[in-house]
Amino acid sequence: MYAFNKNNYGKELNGKQINDMNIGKTFYMFNFVHNVGAKIGEIFTENSNNSKNYMTFTTDDYIFKHNRLCSSIYKINIPEDSTCYVEKDFIRTNKIIIIEKVDIKDIGNWNNKRFCLKAIIMR
Repeated sequence: MYAFNKNNYGKELNGKQINDMNIGKTFYMFNFVHNVGAKIGEIFTENSNNSKNYMTFTTDDYIFKHNRLCSSIYKINIPEDSTCYVEKDFIRTNKIIIIEKVDIKDIGNWNNKRFCLKAIIMR
């Protein structure tokens, strides 16, 4: 089962459930990580009681829909004990582990016209 299944919209799930539903998917987050001074390999926790303030991430399926003209994004992992809320094409979470910083040009197949068109249409 994939987390972005419409039956999951609005549900609270833990990190283990999100990871189990998205086997083979890569999670991405944009420049927020850099702005708060989080470091690669460390767990970063959002200490808000309001889930609307949680950090948002998405998978490679929706990466271009949420890119706000960033040249770099971050691959992340979700700790099993995190709290997550599923939205239509992104997930909110209170904890992340930053894996690496990635240039947007290195994600996807920019030589493929269909891929480029999909990236533009999703915006």
